[in-house]
Amino acid sequence: MKSTLFVLSLVGATVTAAPAWRVGPGDVRVVCPMTIGGSFDARTTALGGAVTARGSGPAALDGSLAVDLRTLDTGINLRNEHLRDIYLEVAKGPGFDTATLSDIDLKGVDPDRPDGKGSFTGALRLHGVTKTVTGTIDFARLEPTST
Repeated sequence: MKSTLFVLSLVGATVTAAPAWRVGPGDVRVVCPMTIGGSFDARTTALGGAVTARGSGPAALDGSLAVDLRTLDTGINLRNEHLRDIYLEVAKGPGFDTATLSDIDLKGVDPDRPDGKGSFTGALRLHGVTKTVTGTIDFARLEPTST
């Protein structure tokens, strides 16, 4: 089985400082490998969720981030339809239209001052199945929010 690289770029996202982070729209890029050479990207800004620092480590997070799969865009309308309707089956039923990332562990990111690039591992839930994934994270712009 081929793995998919997930790149989470929080350009323009709102992220509050640790221990609680609220994430709202950001740039999500899914790299989709093709059977015969090459790959293509599917992108969306439909990202939301909240995470808090977990006691087991400074870069371990509780909570989850969710992506609305119905909004993924590859830049080609027919490929968008195939991705959403045939491969992701977003209309099949509850839970098929969302991918959720939880149990997130950050590497190379200071949770007290999240800025710059790093990587993550986490549990991705898609179509009722949960698998461990890895990817890169880029905190491009942070905006503090008042509480």
